[in-house]
Amino acid sequence: MLTKEKGQWVDMSEVESRLQALGSVASAKVVADPQAPSVFHAFVTLQEGQQLVEDASSVPWAAAALREVKAVLPQRVSLHIIKEMPRNCATHKVDLAELRGI
Repeated sequence: MLTKEKGQWVDMSEVESRLQALGSVASAKVVADPQAPSVFHAFVTLQEGQQLVEDASSVPWAAAALREVKAVLPQRVSLHIIKEMPRNCATHKVDLAELRGI
């Protein structure tokens, strides 16, 4: 999945790998929007014990985690923090159809 961002090619697989390498992220998946293939969505679950709060600026670790995640994302990628990554019960792979429905 390649896209151009400010005249530079960006590999969304690399963005996904960089997200997964962050200490506050348990899992991440970057998918293209089916209606607009040049728009991407990053679905991120936080490490166990860390939950998204309404006002992240009031909780130091949440604000730091969001800054860390947003620093990795190109402009055309929308961030979605989700509680649990949907998986196929037989293969345990990420269920892309369910992700796109979120």
